[in-house]
Amino acid sequence: MAVDPLYYLVQIIIFPIAAITFGFCLHTLGLEIAAHGYVLSPRCVFHLCICMSSFTFCILQLDPSSVLGILPTQWRYFVGYAITSFLLNTGASTFYLYVVVLSARHLSSSKVPPMFTNLWTFANILTTTLELLAGLIGGITDNAFWFGICNLIVIVQELTLLGLVHVVGHKLGSLLKELEKQVGTKYRVQRQKLWFIRIATTILICTNTANALVRGDFSTLTEPRPSIGFDPAHFDPSYPIPDILITLAHLVLLYAMQKPQREKSASHVVNMSSHLSSVSA
Repeated sequence: MAVDPLYYLVQIIIFPIAAITFGFCLHTLGLEIAAHGYVLSPRCVFHLCICMSSFTFCILQLDPSSVLGILPTQWRYFVGYAITSFLLNTGASTFYLYVVVLSARHLSSSKVPPMFTNLWTFANILTTTLELLAGLIGGITDNAFWFGICNLIVIVQELTLLGLVHVVGHKLGSLLKELEKQVGTKYRVQRQKLWFIRIATTILICTNTANALVRGDFSTLTEPRPSIGFDPAHFDPSYPIPDILITLAHLVLLYAMQKPQREKSASHVVNMSSHLSSVSA
């Protein structure tokens, strides 16, 4: 069977990048565990989610177009939806951690409501479980109907996250604005960050939802059929776009979770002082 060499060229370029990204994510998880132990904190959840998404991305790059026969088309779909789900959870944990840190630093009297934590956790666990289960059934049965279900679940999860981001962002912005009137301290930068997060999240999720609605073949929900893959003999120009976007998403999320320089410097001073104390002892 003839295969367009461009499929191999894209794989040769993307696979090393995916492997390096996974290695870096695994390294940061190791640093987190070394620093704080095996504690299921929001930061640890972030690192676990991004490790899972980068790992499954590496698995996908073993045969991203199914032309090698390593990943049949239906299992490539399953792995692709798993990556999407883990990335959404990574983004959700990033925003949750931001809310926790913002509340601790500037709203010491207003802790993160347990209802928000429970709703945030329940929504992501439920949608992730349903999506992985539907994808697994689709992979086993090679029935595109289940991948149509996966597409719907992704859209529901994205819109749920968007709604929660706006509700929480509006609530935090109102609290910061009220705090300005009480203590006179300006919180304009924090409120601008909240607006940036809300606008950026809206653009990203609406764009991805529109793409899912346009490219998602919802006819499979009424006319189940086997999964349709790429034509090996003719290169599809849209084929590398999702891989590039996934790579960029990993890099942006890793950058977003970097500790501020002041925090790094403070931790370095603490480590040095503890080291000197142990030496003097």
